[in-house]
Amino acid sequence: MLPSASFTLIHDAQPGSARRVELGPGDLIGRLPGAALQVADPRVSEAHAMVSLRGGELVLLALRRRFTIGGEPRTQVVLEPGLELDLAEGVSLHCREVILPDAVLAVRAPGLPDMPLPPVATLLPGPPPRLLGAPQAGATVVWSEGARFMLQCSRTPARPVAAGDTVDVAGVTFAFFALPVSQLMATETASLDRHPPLTLELFYDVVHVHQDGQPRATVRGVGARLLSELALLGQPVAWDVVAAELWDADTDRALLRGRWDMAVGRLRHRLREAGLPPHLVYTDGTGNIELRLRPADVIEDRT
Repeated sequence: MLPSASFTLIHDAQPGSARRVELGPGDLIGRLPGAALQVADPRVSEAHAMVSLRGGELVLLALRRRFTIGGEPRTQVVLEPGLELDLAEGVSLHCREVILPDAVLAVRAPGLPDMPLPPVATLLPGPPPRLLGAPQAGATVVWSEGARFMLQCSRTPARPVAAGDTVDVAGVTFAFFALPVSQLMATETASLDRHPPLTLELFYDVVHVHQDGQPRATVRGVGARLLSELALLGQPVAWDVVAAELWDADTDRALLRGRWDMAVGRLRHRLREAGLPPHLVYTDGTGNIELRLRPADVIEDRT
C-alpha cells in the first residue's frame, strides 16, 4: 500500500464541481497539465504545492505560491483528516483521510540504491539501472492499483507483484521488498555530514560556495540558476517545474529533458571538481530533485 491522502477540492466559482482525489508523495497540485490535481484557476500557480513524505509523515509543501490555513499563509503543513486549506480565495482543499502504512513496496538492483516505488515506474536496465517515473512503451512497467502493484514486461499480460518477487530486465535482476516507512528518510545525508558546513551565496546567475569560510567553487550560468532555484524552493520538486523556470516552458519536452539532464550532469561534475559532494543536488530517480542542505549550512540570498 502507498502512503496517500484523499482530498476534496471545492471551487466556489464552479458550483457542483467538487471532486475527490487521492494524492501520494511527489504528486503535484497546480495548473500544469501533468499535475496529479490540476486546478483551472489563474490565481493558482502552475506548480502550487506538492505532497511529500518526511519523517514518517505526509506533508503538503508550498512551491511557487503559498497556501493559507485559517487566513494564515503557510509554506508547509502536516496532513491529517479534517485539515482545510485555501490555494486561493474560494479554492479550497479538504483533507478527508491519510493512509500511512508501516512499509511500502520498494525495489533494488545492482548499482541501484533501495528505491520506494512511485505510482508508476519503468524499470530501465541501464547501465546503470534506474527508475523512470513514467510508463515507457514496450518496457517493463510497475504501477499501483489501490493497495497492490502490477507488473507488465513488454507486451506480456500484467500480473501482481509483491515483496520477495524478482524480475529480469535485459539481464539485470530487480528485486522487490518491503521498505519500512521509518527508513524512507535514510539517504545520503550521512556522507554529507562528513563535510564541514557550506555557505551558498546566491546572485542567481552566479553562485559562490564557501566552506569553513574559504571559497570552494563559483558556479555560473545555467548551473548557478539551477542551484538558486533549488535553494529558494527549499524542498523536493518535479524536474519539469524547475526546467520551466530555466528555459521556455513551451520547449519540446524531449528537448527540455535533454537540456535538463546535461545541466544537472555538468553541475554535479563542477561540484565534484571542487571537492564538494555531488549528491548535494539530489534526484530520487522518479523525476524529483532537491538541494540537500543540513541545518548548519547557510543560504545567503543576494538575488
